[in-house]
Amino acid sequence: MGSNLTLRSNLPLEFYLAGLQISRGVGQHMERENGMGCFDLIFVREGMLPIQEEQQAFEVGAGQTLLLWPHRRHWGTRQFSSDMKMYWLHFNIGDNGAHSKPRRFQQEQVLDVPQYTTVARPDVLESLFRRLLDDQATGRLLPHYGSLLVNLMLCEIADNRSVGTADRRGAVLAGRAMTYIRAHLNQPLSASLVADELGYNPEYLNRVFHQTYQHTITEEIHLSRMGYARYLLLHSSQSIKEIAVSCGFNDVNYFSRLFKRYEGMTAMTFRRLHAQAEINYE
Repeated sequence: MGSNLTLRSNLPLEFYLAGLQISRGVGQHMERENGMGCFDLIFVREGMLPIQEEQQAFEVGAGQTLLLWPHRRHWGTRQFSSDMKMYWLHFNIGDNGAHSKPRRFQQEQVLDVPQYTTVARPDVLESLFRRLLDDQATGRLLPHYGSLLVNLMLCEIADNRSVGTADRRGAVLAGRAMTYIRAHLNQPLSASLVADELGYNPEYLNRVFHQTYQHTITEEIHLSRMGYARYLLLHSSQSIKEIAVSCGFNDVNYFSRLFKRYEGMTAMTFRRLHAQAEINYE
């Protein structure tokens, strides 16, 4: 029963609510039916979400999204994994604006959003969710701005061409490299070290990694470390120096320069600026 969401470019879209859920390995997704024409958008950042909608079962892994349709029942098929982290949001769209099957609109652009997919740029999608949650938590989120952010998310999800064109075996290998990087952020990391640990030629591994994720292994090391640094800045009391060490940096000044390059602000400014988002722990 899975189906894509086809949207017109001038579609009125209404954002309702968003949140972040971090699992402690207890419980599973509740059974319910989306009412009032409401869609659920789920983005799993870490771990795995086992869920079913009507007759279709899904295993939503890290970097993947799932769109749950209105008036369809969905439920978790087993307990959350202990490492699961997922963003979610509820939104609605105007009458006659969405279709579960492709439809031709004269002189209008359409956006075909896969119901279940691996996104090409998970860090970009996460940054949009984080902005939405921050503004929602501080009361700065105007209705039209929330709708614009949701539209940007749907555009990001629809733009998944790079995932489908990558060689499948190369994508699996790239995924192994990604897993290694995420598991060793506080240790020395380089493209050649990752290739050596996986037993592959560095040039070949870097090529298939770039085909899959659209950036190099070195860039991924930086992105992953900056992502972990953002998490520690928001959810720990560690000092900037301690966070730098936790992210694998021996030189706090280099860490600070790199953080400012990626975030456009210092780590201390980032910590002060970003309010706690709405987070559910289960």
